[in-house]
Amino acid sequence: MTFIVAFLKGNGTGPGKITVFWMVLGVASIVGAFIWARPIARLRGGRGPAMVLAVLSAGALLPLVSRSPEAAIGSALLFGGSFLSMVTAVTAVARRSLAPHHWTPAIAGLTVACALGQCLGPLFAGVLSDSSAGLSVGLTLSVGVLLAGAVVALTQKHYEIPTHSVVTTVDPSTAE
Repeated sequence: MTFIVAFLKGNGTGPGKITVFWMVLGVASIVGAFIWARPIARLRGGRGPAMVLAVLSAGALLPLVSRSPEAAIGSALLFGGSFLSMVTAVTAVARRSLAPHHWTPAIAGLTVACALGQCLGPLFAGVLSDSSAGLSVGLTLSVGVLLAGAVVALTQKHYEIPTHSVVTTVDPSTAE
């Protein structure tokens, strides 16, 4: 979505419709947190992140397949309603798959990986977009990376860490 405004402008979208696009994206990001909560809580393994990435892919793909205002709004709804939930989905997998003492380093590592992707993705997409093919190439790359991420997420198996612990008690009357 880094280059979506330039893409929309390049296709003749005026400032008013771009403002509406951002408003829809913003409202969808708030509503999306509530919509994604239940599926993320129920889906096991990497299915939650895979589903979020698939919806993000669809949202990024819409402006490429149709230049209509409806496609742009659909993109804002799908992408806006999902991008913030990716963090929740990955955190849920880490918390279910790892013992509590591994949560912090795992989530920190995932955060760093996400940050690198947030930095490098637009860089590569920008370089490609500067070519003669234009912004479509960068956006297409983004869709491909999101879909690849969804496929990789599906390979994450479900490992449920037991939430109960064995507690041994000593009867004070028999202790020596």
